[in-house]
Amino acid sequence: YWRGLMLASAGGGELPGSPALHDAQRRQAAAASLDAILAGLDVLTTAKMKMFRNPHAAVILEVAAVRMSRLGELLS
Repeated sequence: YWRGLMLASAGGGELPGSPALHDAQRRQAAAASLDAILAGLDVLTTAKMKMFRNPHAAVILEVAAVRMSRLGELLS
């Protein structure tokens, strides 16, 4: 989903999924900066790597969700 946001924001590439999903991603991408979208992708990628074979994967996912919810506050 976030890759689709990045593509919609950057104006390139075929968006994955249904036309309804494309419309939602285009609207959301227009409401966010490309920097915020890239930061969100970075949070998700980092969390995915940390979760691999980690007994505390749920905590890592929860921290990532909190970071994602605060992206606007974390970006300068």
